[in-house]
Amino acid sequence: MFLRTIFASFVSLPIGRGVIGFICIILGVIGLALPFMPGFIFFGIGIICLAGADPRLKKLLVKQPRIERFMQHIDKSSGLAFTRRCKIALQHLRRCLLAEEGPKNNKSIIVVGALAYDQIASTSKEFAPTGPGLNCKLATLEEHFGGCGGNIAYGIAQHSREAKLVSVCGELDFHSYRTNIESPFIDLQGVITQLDTKCARAFVVTDPNGEQFTAFYPGPEVSDHSWEIHLANQDLQHSQIMVCAPYRENLMRSSLKHMRDVNPQALRIWCPGQYADGLSAESLKHFCDLWDVLIGNEHEIDHLMSLDPDLVSKKTVIVTAGPKPIKVY
Repeated sequence: MFLRTIFASFVSLPIGRGVIGFICIILGVIGLALPFMPGFIFFGIGIICLAGADPRLKKLLVKQPRIERFMQHIDKSSGLAFTRRCKIALQHLRRCLLAEEGPKNNKSIIVVGALAYDQIASTSKEFAPTGPGLNCKLATLEEHFGGCGGNIAYGIAQHSREAKLVSVCGELDFHSYRTNIESPFIDLQGVITQLDTKCARAFVVTDPNGEQFTAFYPGPEVSDHSWEIHLANQDLQHSQIMVCAPYRENLMRSSLKHMRDVNPQALRIWCPGQYADGLSAESLKHFCDLWDVLIGNEHEIDHLMSLDPDLVSKKTVIVTAGPKPIKVY
């Protein structure tokens, strides 16, 4: 315990971090010649220690692009638990310092959509024709990380592709979601956190017959003006693809329009989801020049085609039908 206290005090000093940093760099060089010694780990520890020892030294180190990317990811993980930060550091270290340089045009996929918690419950009591009734006792209750924006970004990251998430969440409970979704391939700098609010939530209760009651809390509000300023700060002109997941109508429209204006060559994929039912013929017209590919299930696309019968003849429309094959128009 005494030695641990002395070591912690030594590391807290800039000179201590500098000494440890140089030692780790030397061990890293030795590790290059010894196959059983993980030299890249010592390089990573050395870089972190040297960057923390002197701001001038950090400025010198980040002139190297790989080290700059590594340090950016380390800075982004501040505020997370120590063990989580170590895991993220190792993931980014392997990717930034060991991976070969890829093509320069392989930019992040922009994902606009909600981050939500799904409350999934079941009841042993059959619903009445009007719904669950006034007193519905739950037999099971589970919480899952949901929200179409978060799920799409997570799925993209599973394929080792970079995703930049643009969303709004509540500061009161975002930490747990952030810890779960944190990945070397997901950029969360595009997420606005609103103070004293909670993230979006979906509540689903299922009875023994499979009938469901669903309620949805859309999460914190953001003004159109604030959202447009936020989009302007996201450097979207270098990305090749935007996926606009189900979100409030004004936010979907603003996001697609901004991408079209700043990056007209990018592919814009629109998935209105549960918000499709709320669109009118007039509001659908405002979207007609903003998307390149439209994705929805049979019910959603049928509704949109009732508003615009020529919808499938204008651009690419993909219709999903659960486990059945998709249809592409």
